[in-house]
Amino acid sequence: MFEAAAIPWACFCALLLACLATWSTLLWRRRRFGHPLIALEPRRPVPWGLVHLLAALLLMYLFERGAQSLTNTTQPVLPALRPRDLLAGAGARLAMVFASLLVIVSGTRASALDFGLQRAALLGDLRLGLRTFLMFGPPAYAIQLVLTQWIPGTHPILESLRTAPDARLLAASVVSAVVVAPVQEEFLWRVLFQGWLEKLDLSTKSSVSDGGSCDTTELWVGSRSGSREARHPPGSVPHWPILFSSSLFALLHFNHGPAAAALFVFAVGLGWTYQRTHRILPCVIAHLLLNACSLALLFLETGLDSGP
Repeated sequence: MFEAAAIPWACFCALLLACLATWSTLLWRRRRFGHPLIALEPRRPVPWGLVHLLAALLLMYLFERGAQSLTNTTQPVLPALRPRDLLAGAGARLAMVFASLLVIVSGTRASALDFGLQRAALLGDLRLGLRTFLMFGPPAYAIQLVLTQWIPGTHPILESLRTAPDARLLAASVVSAVVVAPVQEEFLWRVLFQGWLEKLDLSTKSSVSDGGSCDTTELWVGSRSGSREARHPPGSVPHWPILFSSSLFALLHFNHGPAAAALFVFAVGLGWTYQRTHRILPCVIAHLLLNACSLALLFLETGLDSGP
């Protein structure tokens, strides 16, 4: 008879099989028809500069400190989170995104396309987001599962749900981790940060090929977006912006134990997807699915443990 405790393991195995099927199909199409895993699309360099990226980080810090003050939180991470802590944090993240958008648009006249939003590609982005999750999500889970055999894993939301499963806390966790966090983190790390690093690489290569110097003013304060045209990147596409932004993203989760290594692998997948398309929605969808599956597996685990 199938034991209820085996349900999370069955879900995990199903994800691994879906991952293998996805990779096998994509590699077969590449070998048979020459189809790329993800097509490299024309893009234009992002209009913002380093000053806008620093402003976004400052806004994130200020809004998070404000949220902690409103909820009387004296520590960045509480041993047991409350629903209001999660909702206040989610509100701070959304406020950071909207405030950053306002600063960047007012300074550079950036368009929706610059931020990776393209209405005509909506359905394709949804499919690509699912595919990206299946390609890189299960390997990230597997890495974390192996590493937790030696290094105990911890996450404030997951630990709070394990300690005291509560419907309100679960709902707040869904809002914070599944809805808001993917939007804010992909906006910051893929669109703003990796986008600017790719602009830095392109500017450096252009200055070398032209025999001139890099336009440091544009890299610092940005440029107006009206004069830029979408084009295929010249030469080879750099990978160091992906690795650099993914490394910093993983380091910020270093206190979560082995999750940092797993998130690095997943972030590389997200960065690669963004590099090929320069669209944010596939990355948000993949990130959303990763967090949603993590909460779902935890819910199955805690629900079964607390059951009769």
